[in-house]
Amino acid sequence: MYEINKNDGTAKPNQLFISEPSNDESFYFNLDECNEEGEFAIYMYDFQNDCSYIYASNFYEFLEFRILRGHGFSSKND
Repeated sequence: MYEINKNDGTAKPNQLFISEPSNDESFYFNLDECNEEGEFAIYMYDFQNDCSYIYASNFYEFLEFRILRGHGFSSKND
């Protein structure tokens, strides 16, 4: 996924995309931002609104939110 995004110009050099579940959103690490534990936050890029925001503070939290969503929870706060 990283090589495809890098080659077609859809990713900046500091973006490591980890999931592209639909045409509406993609998830990536911003490699320029690392916390004191060495964790990278996961950002969600919203294609419809052409914006990014922090989706999860680390990969564990990202997986937790995605699993909850897969079980019918509509938001990460449910």
